[in-house]
Amino acid sequence: MKLLRLFVIAALLSLTVTAHAYVTYTITSDGVPDAGYSYWALVYSVTNTTTQPVIELNLYFDANLYYALYDYSPMTGWDTLNTNNTPYTPLDEFPYPSYIQYNAIATGAGIAPNGGVETFSFKAAYYIGGAPGGEAPQNQWYQTFSDTSGTPLVSGYTSVVPEPTTYVLLTISLGVVALARRRMMGKQ
Repeated sequence: MKLLRLFVIAALLSLTVTAHAYVTYTITSDGVPDAGYSYWALVYSVTNTTTQPVIELNLYFDANLYYALYDYSPMTGWDTLNTNNTPYTPLDEFPYPSYIQYNAIATGAGIAPNGGVETFSFKAAYYIGGAPGGEAPQNQWYQTFSDTSGTPLVSGYTSVVPEPTTYVLLTISLGVVALARRRMMGKQ
């Protein structure tokens, strides 16, 4: 019974790892690399866990790694603005020396507080081998806003949503460790 309880707890913990992530995304290859670029389809989910609505979202892409963003599929009820892939140099403290910005502004109520979720997507051209992580794009810096004051509501780095098999493997491995421990304890 203890083993089953441990297994259930491990499964729940593995599922809650991403439950608190604010901006997550999935990534899939979108074509054969050419001329030093790889192409990727990015699908984002923005979850508003705050008590205020989100009315603006900014994603920042390191211009040393990303060449262009294109083929936008915006959130419903949002206007998507982009910098036409022209790199900007930040004026204040910022994680990148220059960046390409994806900007979306709500035309209505925005993302509801306390668990509201919106999804959008676009594609990106990425410099092959541009980052220590390899050829696939890395996490991006983001900011969300609940009003027009210019003060971010939430900011941080996006996170990739692992494939479901990652959670299954984690849960199984924790169960195997618990079973092995139980057997070892029984032999003493």
